[in-house]
Order: sequence, then C-alpha cells, then structure tokens
Amino acid sequence: MSFSSFFGVRRGLKFKRLSRKAMQPRLFLELESLEERVLPALPSLPPYLLVSDCSCSCNDPGDLIAPQRGLVTPPAGSPGSGASSYPVRYFDGVVKIVGRDLESDGYGVPWGQTRSWTNGVGYAVNTTNGNGWVVTQQPYLRRSDAHDVVVPISNGTTARFFDLGAVGYRARAYYQDQLTDDTTNHVFVLTDSAGDKISFYDFDASYPSAQQGQFKNYTDAEGNTVSVTRLVGGMMSEVQRSFTVGSDTTTESYEYCPPSRNVCRFGSLIG
Repeated sequence: MSFSSFFGVRRGLKFKRLSRKAMQPRLFLELESLEERVLPALPSLPPYLLVSDCSCSCNDPGDLIAPQRGLVTPPAGSPGSGASSYPVRYFDGVVKIVGRDLESDGYGVPWGQTRSWTNGVGYAVNTTNGNGWVVTQQPYLRRSDAHDVVVPISNGTTARFFDLGAVGYRARAYYQDQLTDDTTNHVFVLTDSAGDKISFYDFDASYPSAQQGQFKNYTDAEGNTVSVTRLVGGMMSEVQRSFTVGSDTTTESYEYCPPSRNVCRFGSLIG
C-alpha cells in the first residue's frame, strides 16, 4: 500500500496493541507514509444538505456520529443528498471515493483509519492526510466567519449544521444531536442520538491553529473510548482505543510518524 507524495511533508502510521495479558510475537507491515497539508486560507463552508444514512453496500465512508433514530421530518424545500451508483451526488456533483487503511471491529468501538476523498468545497480543510482527504474516525469542526454557525465534518460528503441561539447551539433539520460549548475547558461536546459523546477542541487562541476545532476524544454509550495525543504544534501523533472486559483493559493505538521518517511500521501486539 503506498501513497504518492504531493506536498513534501510526509507522515506515516504505526499500529500497536497493548494488553495486560501475556505478550505474543509482533506482526509488522511496512506502510508508506501519508502526507499532511494545512491550507493557508479557509474556503467557504460546505453546502447545507440533509444527512443520509447509507446502510446499503455502496461505497460509503461511514460516520462516527450515529444516524438519527426514529422519523425525522425535514424542513420544506431542503435539498436531499442522494447519489448515483458511480458514485456522484446529484445535488452538486461531489464524489464518494473511499480508502480503508486500518480497520478493527473486534472489541468495543469500531475504529481504524477510513479516508474519503472529496471534490466538494469546504469538507477537507486543515486535514492531515493529503489534499481533499477526510478521515471518518477523526471528525472536526468548522465555523462561520460570524462564529454563529458550527459545522461538524464527518467525512468527504457529510456536514451537520448547528446554529447559535439564545440558549446555545441547535441542530438544523430537527435532528436530535446536541452540541455544547464548554467555555471553561475550551471544548465542544457533541452528543448524538445513540448517547455517544465526541469532544473537539474549540477555537480558543491558546490552541495552535492546527489543533483548533480538531477531534479530541470519543466515548460511546458503553464507556469505550477513543482518544488522541498531539505534538506541541497541534498535529496529531497517536490515536488510542481502550476497552475493558472483566478486569482486563486493552489499549490499541496507531501512531503518525514524525515528518523526519519516510516509512513507518504497522504492527499488532496480540494479547
């Protein structure tokens, strides 16, 4: 598996699993490094579309935010987000191109790295896997210039809109997701319809620009967690998933190698 270098700065992935159980032999796979890119100017927000729930076998990148439960009645005149089988979205010609680099569904929260490439304006901004790529397991926030609209980006075709009102942020289209601005701890917390909580760094100036609005951690309704660590400049360095069965807690992780390394090992420690 390899990725062409477009931007000069290179990053890589390394996967490891740590357990309280006895250590077993390591398995490794060489993985060509990924690129990072920070846009010098922010494009406009993506279009406001209803979020579709693709449960078929189509080329879908998935969504860390749970789909809505029960009937949701959209506002009159809201555009849909249907796509052809090629797959191209009818509304604006945005394509769905998906690449799955890492995947582990065995315990707790399904996780890994699923990339979706997008030609849509506003979806892939300040992302870390190359031009136009969005990682499903690393959603992030954007906001309007007036700071009265916050938009979680889930993948290369999915954006949810929250409007600031007198009592906080409210989701459009009658969705039941809740977005809370914790100004004390400088985080936004999105609670979806399944009870999962996704935390994002807010846009406070104390954070480096590469960290503002980015994914911080995820906790599902059963208490399983996914969290990230970051370098001094705000770039992501490691992603960890933790789950507990009985008295055993297992932590799996994959790491983004520093730019000084062109190739990084991908390994699994099986407990």
